[in-house]
Amino acid sequence: MTAIAFYRERSLPFLELKLCTDKSASYKKHFHEEYSLGVIEEGSSTVWCDGRHLDVEAGRLIWIPPYLPHACNPQESSDWRYKMVFFHSDWVHGVIRDAMPARQPFLPDHSTNGLGLGLLNRLAACMTRNLSPLETESSAIALLKAIFPSAAVEGKRSDASVLKPHMIRVKDYLHEHYLEPITLEELERVSGVSKYHLIHSFKKEHNIPPHAYQNMLRINYAKKQLSPERSISDVALEAGFYDQSHFTRLFKHFAGVTPQHYRSSL
Repeated sequence: MTAIAFYRERSLPFLELKLCTDKSASYKKHFHEEYSLGVIEEGSSTVWCDGRHLDVEAGRLIWIPPYLPHACNPQESSDWRYKMVFFHSDWVHGVIRDAMPARQPFLPDHSTNGLGLGLLNRLAACMTRNLSPLETESSAIALLKAIFPSAAVEGKRSDASVLKPHMIRVKDYLHEHYLEPITLEELERVSGVSKYHLIHSFKKEHNIPPHAYQNMLRINYAKKQLSPERSISDVALEAGFYDQSHFTRLFKHFAGVTPQHYRSSL
């Protein structure tokens, strides 16, 4: 990986990941059009933000609203490594309707910070390993809800009997298109239920979220395709997994053995 790398998924244009390991990096005052959530992974930083200076230690999350001038630079004699995710405003406002922070940097409290850090790392893993759009956006929504736990949820629905037929449509769509890079936007269109409520309601109905359901369908498909005549990497790609290690880990989780072990027993 180069000192500074960006990751984007074409089907999820509202997300961008930046990884930086450049110890010599120095940033002038600037702003982003997107909401930004970052973490210093190594070293410490001094953040100038809208006229204030903040010392941000390793492991601390910082949320910065759009168009807010800021500059984040490593403190002297400090190794420096950080990651940052950029969320387009329209997408954020589609998930959270209020309780967004004012024009100032937002530092989560320590309990929220710990949960958010784990979810940020999970989202980054989705993006760097090119996991499915469904899993990536679901991770992004989970992260946002963890950072703002008291925020109002868009499009509240609570009647399970009303939601059930919507979830049947989602399930049917997953069964018909599981080998494709399904997005939450597609499932939202099919069901007529907002993204957040779709994830919540589907999980309540099936005990797993939509992306995990899709992965199970893909693993079951891969089991049928594995044979001594076929390479594991080809089967993984055909089943929709662009990261073979992710495929192997999920396969072992569901089948109890690796794809290699399973294939050798045929």
